[in-house]
Amino acid sequence: TRKQKAWILTLQNSIVTALSSLPFLYQFIANGFSFVDFPALDTSFSKALTAFFMTYLLADLAFGALCYPELMDPLTGWFHHTLYTVLSFQILRWGVPGLLGVYLILEAPTLLLSMGQINRAFRKDMLYGGIFFSTRIVFHLVLSYKLFTDFHNFLFLPTVSVFPIHVLWFKQWIVQQIKKRSTASAAPKSKSQRTMEENVVVASASSVHVPR
Repeated sequence: TRKQKAWILTLQNSIVTALSSLPFLYQFIANGFSFVDFPALDTSFSKALTAFFMTYLLADLAFGALCYPELMDPLTGWFHHTLYTVLSFQILRWGVPGLLGVYLILEAPTLLLSMGQINRAFRKDMLYGGIFFSTRIVFHLVLSYKLFTDFHNFLFLPTVSVFPIHVLWFKQWIVQQIKKRSTASAAPKSKSQRTMEENVVVASASSVHVPR
């Protein structure tokens, strides 16, 4: 379907960025969860990864506008991608693309989401929610805090600026799961009620004595 095709580019990006972020994440942890003297702060690989991410953002906006404009959400599409494009460009200008390398582990839930959108057999709601919370909520806060304490400048502001979007998405996911489980729990109840009603009807019918 058109919706499934719209997620292909996102799937490809999330595979590359999430996997590529692992060495940066390892070095960040090995460095004591600190960006001070971070060895991968400004490397050729971190620059290439940042450029790749920017290319994806712009390409997704272009394909969205030309091929499936009805699927492009103003907040999660246009605003989100534009903001991250600007931030990625600024990170390159500031000479700290390694920060984005660590940050891109936040694409892990996007990888699960896009897989589930393309093929529902791969949809794992609770796994997605758990990874989303651990990366885009908890780890996002850790990164923002470390940027503030390690650099003592404005570098933490970009991460803080996008955090409310992640909170909004997680809230929407929680509401979706509550509705989904409410619907699922209501279905067996309705079936049991119908069964009970049928039993009552049968019992009533069997107790009626037909005059001979």
